[in-house]
Amino acid sequence: MKAGPDPRTAGGAGVLQLVSPTRVNLGGLVAGDYVSALAILNLNFTPVPEPATGMLLGAGVLALAAAGGLRRRSAAHIE
Repeated sequence: MKAGPDPRTAGGAGVLQLVSPTRVNLGGLVAGDYVSALAILNLNFTPVPEPATGMLLGAGVLALAAAGGLRRRSAAHIE
């Protein structure tokens, strides 16, 4: 089974349904004592951006802005 976001849904969001066969013990109420059943678990999930991603993007933009400012200042002093 592949881990990670589901590429078939927008942004990796979606619903995962897990189905498992099980037996329920009836404690002697029925001749067989057990009844077959299905256990179903629905998992709903949506992607949440990591805070580190936004901080890295912001740091990169600030670094580019600072580098551009330094370049303009050094060009002004040369002329």
